[in-house]
Amino acid sequence: MDAALPIALVGVVLAIAIAIGVLAWRAEQARRRALAGWAGAHGWSYVGSDPSWVARLAGPPFGKGQRRRAENVLSGTHAGLAAAAFDYAFTTYTTDSQGRPHSQDHRFAVVAMRLPVPLGWVEVTGEGLAAKLVKTVGGQDVELESAEFNRRFRVRAHDAKLASDVLPPRTMEQLLSAAPTDWRLQDGYAVAWSDVRLNLVELTDKLSVLGLVVAGVPRFVWRQHGYDPVSPA
Repeated sequence: MDAALPIALVGVVLAIAIAIGVLAWRAEQARRRALAGWAGAHGWSYVGSDPSWVARLAGPPFGKGQRRRAENVLSGTHAGLAAAAFDYAFTTYTTDSQGRPHSQDHRFAVVAMRLPVPLGWVEVTGEGLAAKLVKTVGGQDVELESAEFNRRFRVRAHDAKLASDVLPPRTMEQLLSAAPTDWRLQDGYAVAWSDVRLNLVELTDKLSVLGLVVAGVPRFVWRQHGYDPVSPA
């Protein structure tokens, strides 16, 4: 065999790896420019990272792994409420059967809206076997009046009545027509997330879903929690 052949193959492989790396870097830079451009066009701010979001929220995907970070953070207002969107990431470490260490980065797109007052914990995720196997600490499964909504989504809450109250028929109907989104009310926030990097589609879809959820909360629910959304005349 020609001794130069293996060297040539190594060179080809290295060139391909470099090309892939360059393309990935360019795609990442384009994604960041798009996010920053959207922020500027909508009166939001953009920063490369904001550690304050790492410990601000609880429940999946937060609180897992190590090297937790919030990157590409956009902040502004939506539907009159403070809102933010960011890449959330953490790293897990494992050891294989031969004792060799391995690390894996986990990345999520997160959008959060600050509620006028905390309402309690309610979580809505896509239904299916995977969702059924996910166990969230606390809470209970809730069956709502819409059979179609129950088939499409898994609803969990610490208070079943609260879940029913914040998801009236009109809101459930709108969610059935909206982009599928996992979301949660918690700690004074409405939060949506998915296991992808943040992009403009994820950002706008999640803002839309959270906006309709918050807008659909009946007045009596807000008043029970000390807030009246109707300004006095």
